[in-house]
Amino acid sequence: MRILSGMQSSGKPHLGNYLGAMRHHINLQDKNECLYFIADYHSLTTVRDPDILRQNILEIALDYLALGIDPDKAAFFRQSSVPQHTELCWILNCITSMGLIERSHAWKDAKSSNGEKMSKSYGNVIEIFADETILKKQVMSIQTDSTPLEEPKNPKTCTVFKIYSLLAEKNEIEDLKNKYLKGGFGYGDAKKLLLTKILETFSPFRKKRIELERNLSYVNDVLNEGAKKARKIAEETLKEVREKVGLE
Repeated sequence: MRILSGMQSSGKPHLGNYLGAMRHHINLQDKNECLYFIADYHSLTTVRDPDILRQNILEIALDYLALGIDPDKAAFFRQSSVPQHTELCWILNCITSMGLIERSHAWKDAKSSNGEKMSKSYGNVIEIFADETILKKQVMSIQTDSTPLEEPKNPKTCTVFKIYSLLAEKNEIEDLKNKYLKGGFGYGDAKKLLLTKILETFSPFRKKRIELERNLSYVNDVLNEGAKKARKIAEETLKEVREKVGLE
């Protein structure tokens, strides 16, 4: 199966990006034909500083490669390195009705983005590779209710518990759940457990990322080679589209 997906370079990748998309991208590359791009064209709607955009592009490239994207299995590239994208965009803009656009999940999300989800735009993120001091601040700032320390707490409604459950083993999740229900266990304690789990989970990836930072020429080579693969496929698709609409 051919899979195409991307991530906007509008900020540093965060835990929500990893849990929602990045880890799935990495898992899918073993048995599929995967093309993953850094959506730098898309980012121009929100990022107007060229230096910041360049840095964001680099951050995403480093993070994906550190987390396990294999350039021998997947084409990894910058969106702007495939000019066929913009031509196809123009054609689709000319022929796509508003009714079809309004049925798109991405359009719906953009119209509603209510501030509750983890988002770079809202500034309520937990960065995967942030310095430990920054990471601690981000985790400890997660909003919780005002249930007193000594009283039982509901794990189903707690954001800290939900995030922990996405990273921890089954027995660890059950242990934390029991602590919530028993009482005498504060949200501050739960946040400390979450911080430890995040650091443990991403520790080996942190080491890989440091190595990549020292070899940026390799990172650029990966992106350039990925773009070559993507352009070949994109040109074939665009040729078919141009024929269908009468441009060839």
